[in-house]
Amino acid sequence: MIEVENLTKRYGYITAVKNISLELNQGEVLGLIGPNGAGKTTTLKTIVGLVVPDSGRILIDNINPFMDPRIKRIIGYVPEIPQTPEWATVCSFLENLGLLEGLSQVEARRRARQALEEFGVGDLCNRKLKMTSKGQRKRILLAQSLLVDKKYMILDEPISGLDPEWVVHVRNKILEWARSGVGVLVSSHILKELQDVVDRVVIIAKGKKVFEGTLQELGAIAGVSGVVIIVTPSAGEAAKVLEAEGIKTISVTGRVVKVQIGEETNPKKILEILDEKDIQVEGFEYREASLEEAYLKLVRGG
Repeated sequence: MIEVENLTKRYGYITAVKNISLELNQGEVLGLIGPNGAGKTTTLKTIVGLVVPDSGRILIDNINPFMDPRIKRIIGYVPEIPQTPEWATVCSFLENLGLLEGLSQVEARRRARQALEEFGVGDLCNRKLKMTSKGQRKRILLAQSLLVDKKYMILDEPISGLDPEWVVHVRNKILEWARSGVGVLVSSHILKELQDVVDRVVIIAKGKKVFEGTLQELGAIAGVSGVVIIVTPSAGEAAKVLEAEGIKTISVTGRVVKVQIGEETNPKKILEILDEKDIQVEGFEYREASLEEAYLKLVRGG
């Protein structure tokens, strides 16, 4: 387990991260979500040891990585911004990373080529990194995460800048890691990018944690309602009937009645009320609460 307790990091007068706590278990995908500048990258860099916190504690399998740096070898890290040696070729870059991980020359070469093929950049093996595009370089960095098996993977905005095909590939790889018991901590400034793969999310804004929990808890705690849309020739009368039943958040536009409802109200109940009052319904639709709306509500409040 990776445990972060009351993490705080300042840069001069700016507090990038303030008292953030989170836990990552093996086999779990934890999303670190927040707008640009929220403190996501600082948090991740602190966990992997690239940034020293001003206060707080980090434990990796009950070991402080700043006291025993060897524990960092069980963590894989893919940064948001691809920073690579411009003079190196793609394969030499990955092979040297493999050597640093303790692989033999032969094994480092084999795994480097295999990883590049998986991310569709195997044909770039002999190309210098300065001649690769941002998207290609992002996939090269993702490929280096496959050189050596890790217990935990830390991914900073891994989907940003990728074509749709590779967005799907990265999501599948995250799920594959989790199924094999790897704990994955992945950041994004767009909740929708990760909502199909995460088990839990931690939302941060302005360096502070504003939410931690499942996506279901996010929708409930943020108080975001679902919407029932009714098409009826008697829209005004339908609104009065529903108001009389204690349903207050109603709007009428022409023949369309929109009703906001919470988790405690079954959408079918709305239809039953109108049916009992003999109000003709020509169209009926229920739209679930938007998790993105819940996320934005928390971020703006934070």
